[in-house]
Amino acid sequence: MLSPFDDQPIHQTSAPVLHLATSDPNAAERFDFAGFDPATGVLFGATLGLYPHRGVVDAAFSVTVDGHQHSVHASGRLEPGSRPVSIGPVSVDLVVPMHTVRLQVHGPAATELGLAVDLTFVAGTTALELPRHLEHRDGSVVGDTTSFVQLGSWSGTVTVDGTPVLAPPLGAEAGSGESGPPWPGRRSRSWGVESLGGRPTAPAHELPQRFWAATTVWLGAGGVVTAVDERADGRRTYQFAERLDPAPGHPIGPADPSTPTLRDLDHHVEWQPGTRWARSTTVHLTPWSGAPVQVQLEPVTDLALAGLGPVSASWPHGAWKDELAVGRDSWVLADLDPLDVHHLARWQLCRADTGDATGWGLVEHLAVGPHAPSGLTGFTDGAGSGATP
Repeated sequence: MLSPFDDQPIHQTSAPVLHLATSDPNAAERFDFAGFDPATGVLFGATLGLYPHRGVVDAAFSVTVDGHQHSVHASGRLEPGSRPVSIGPVSVDLVVPMHTVRLQVHGPAATELGLAVDLTFVAGTTALELPRHLEHRDGSVVGDTTSFVQLGSWSGTVTVDGTPVLAPPLGAEAGSGESGPPWPGRRSRSWGVESLGGRPTAPAHELPQRFWAATTVWLGAGGVVTAVDERADGRRTYQFAERLDPAPGHPIGPADPSTPTLRDLDHHVEWQPGTRWARSTTVHLTPWSGAPVQVQLEPVTDLALAGLGPVSASWPHGAWKDELAVGRDSWVLADLDPLDVHHLARWQLCRADTGDATGWGLVEHLAVGPHAPSGLTGFTDGAGSGATP
């Protein structure tokens, strides 16, 4: 099937662009965003995904303020031959690719749902290509993605039920004559085959197991991104630790060669007793040259990832709901069941301290099944429920 994309010099195979190189039903393209207001602890995230072989496009925006989390979801049909970057009230506008992105939740549906968003992200670092993430289960490929990440800043507005919870930074209004600091943030793009589930396969003999821990640390104008994926005994199937250097006006390019890269990392979690939610996180970074760095991360605000879809019981990624479906969730974070599998994954906005510098960190954990290095046993049993190593 031809499309306007075929008039661009972007072909990777001899087939038209819309003919994906894989027939896997979990093929996906995804936009992800995160940001926060250091002054108030308000934390927000957004995602938009396209699943060409499923005929689905979906999106979500979620914000946590004063212990309450509010989310808007949208899902609908992905028409053959199209690659929209909007669905329902949620839209992504690539104003300048790999530099400036506008994120909105707007229109009549947003008004009806009581959550309106108009935010603009401006990149402050290079677009860093992360290592390809290849996941196997029982000999089959269940995930195979490439992604890039950038740090930068957000400005704009988020309004919940008529009350602004984020507003333009001081001086951002036209004609004010002043310039205030925007909010730190992150954006990432991924494509390939996602580990979505929903495959018509025989049931497994064992419950699933995964330990995923990822951090983004903002230190000055740059930062660090890390991730580990581990099996029950602690063996790593994936890891990375990379510096992100300031590069205003140069969104694509290599990192500064004078900046030491990172050779290894260790990720330690102190769990809240009886839960799989972190009380604190410590990341040890070992550069190829220079002294190791320890980053201590103390949580300030949480955001349950069920509000963005990947572990949602009602709005899972890539699931067909209707020609167009929109909805809203709101909950008190303290009221969520810490042992419900849909509530295990969460972000934590943290204060970051290296001993020599302070900043902010965003930590993501998902611990399902046993994980010996963390002392976790059972499927969703909380910390302290079994023997610790």
